Amino acid sequence: MKKILLILLCAFTAFCFAACGGNENEGKIKQPDQIDTAALLGKLINGFDAGAGEKYCSEPFENAYLFDDDILAGKYGDLVSDYPDPETLVRYCAFFSDEPYGPEFGVFVFKTEADANDMQKYAENRIAALKRNAKNYPSVDTSLIDNAFFKARGCVFYYCALNDAENLFEKTVLDAVTESE
Repeated sequence: MKKILLILLCAFTAFCFAACGGNENEGKIKQPDQIDTAALLGKLINGFDAGAGEKYCSEPFENAYLFDDDILAGKYGDLVSDYPDPETLVRYCAFFSDEPYGPEFGVFVFKTEADANDMQKYAENRIAALKRNAKNYPSVDTSLIDNAFFKARGCVFYYCALNDAENLFEKTVLDAVTESE
């Protein structure tokens, strides 16, 4: 009897994963040249009413900068030794609010999955450092960084410190970087 219940439970679980898999299992990642990071940056800034801030994009976008060694080291690493290698980036868009502990996000397409996973560590370290620094300013609202969201999927890494991070943000990113079936 226990074996039958276990088999039924396993079958039900498998059915649930197949029926409710969501975006995690849908579509494969597009070729990098098919990912329009400028359009994605515009959608994310407008969709989340991000306000004023620094914009970075690998494609032409109004008032956006390109990442270089110095900027990547300043944003995601240590200025002396450990920071993301710009040579591993294929495409990207990122936003950093002018408001302290305000909205920020990044979407990065790398040459390899290992590079995407490394970038996740850099972004997590960035947010952890912001949280540590925020302890010096108890009156500042840190709810966005407290609820930051990080995800690597294949050669793509994305993160955000925005409201509704795990829903609208992720859907918008996945719509831009995956092929529809």
